[in-house]
Amino acid sequence: MRYLNRVNKLKWLIIASIILSVSGLVLDWNGFLVNTFSGVLGAVIGVWVSVDIVENYLAIKHSIEWEQIRINSLNEIKLQLLEACIEYLDIFPHTEPFLPLLHQKDTISKSVKDSVNTLRLSFSNLKNSSIEKETLLRLFQGVSSHLIQINKTKTFYILVPSFDKNLVSHLQQIETSSSEWKKLVHRNNQIGLSSDVLFDGANKVLLSIEEAINYLYEAELYQPQIN
Repeated sequence: MRYLNRVNKLKWLIIASIILSVSGLVLDWNGFLVNTFSGVLGAVIGVWVSVDIVENYLAIKHSIEWEQIRINSLNEIKLQLLEACIEYLDIFPHTEPFLPLLHQKDTISKSVKDSVNTLRLSFSNLKNSSIEKETLLRLFQGVSSHLIQINKTKTFYILVPSFDKNLVSHLQQIETSSSEWKKLVHRNNQIGLSSDVLFDGANKVLLSIEEAINYLYEAELYQPQIN
């Protein structure tokens, strides 16, 4: 009923428009057609230009927004990867070889990359040193919090039109290795596992983190647009 009332109110305007159009054709059909055609054409061009301007503005605006999301996501991923590496430093009595990691921000410099490589090699060499199980379990808790944040950030990162598929593959490998490590920790809580088994899980995660950091370093080196 509401729509019928609106149509009823508009019917006189419609009738008046028809009468005026017919009158224009009768009195001066040539001028009327020219004016009508010019008006319609001008309106069409005006609408097209306006739509084009708005679309270009929105495209640029969205491009800037996506680029900012990409940069913020990458910086957060780098930060959490390096923070996860720092968790491993508690295993070592001396931190001199890893000092660049302690002063890292969100940029992977060569010194930071080399420190991560040294860390992974040093940690791998500890396999036969009988690290206490409690130490490895604390390590798992510390590293896991950073890996969870990486997975959350990755969810936003893959929405960006220009996201790096190779980086995502590295992050998925970290997720896979951390999932395996988590399963080992759960099994240890149920039946008890040897320290060597838990150590292998921690070592695989660190290896996958190292590979991701090495990739990011190369990406920054050869693709300056990745900040």
